[in-house]
Amino acid sequence: MECANVECNYQSVTYKPYSVMSLELTDSLEKSIKEYFDTKSLGKGNEYKCEKCEEKTEAKVIEEILSLPNVLVFHIKRFDERGKKKHDKVKYELNLNMSEHLNEEGESEQQTYQLIGLSEHIGYTNRSGHYTAHAKRNDLWYEFNDE
Repeated sequence: MECANVECNYQSVTYKPYSVMSLELTDSLEKSIKEYFDTKSLGKGNEYKCEKCEEKTEAKVIEEILSLPNVLVFHIKRFDERGKKKHDKVKYELNLNMSEHLNEEGESEQQTYQLIGLSEHIGYTNRSGHYTAHAKRNDLWYEFNDE
């Protein structure tokens, strides 16, 4: 969090481990990840009370990664606030390089990920439907469907 008061510019830093990232639905996984890391401003009615100057300001929220985990799960938000499913297609690659999202001080042995599984919801709302999964093992893809 960065205070928008030009006389203050205080930065509040919160460290949290990354293993699951909940992403907004876009047309590609990479675009959803980029939007996740874009700087966001807290607007009117959602101001941040600065810990230093104690003013309510339209602060900036900046997400950065210091260290990447061995396994990273992406959750794409496919349901609207009423529970209706968004059926947009999402493009994704089998390999994903996350190095550009590391903080400049961040170090991580793991920077490139391989897709090894995905789950899929079949249905129209978050209150009904069926989940299936696909997983990769020894370069072969398997479908898991208990229907």
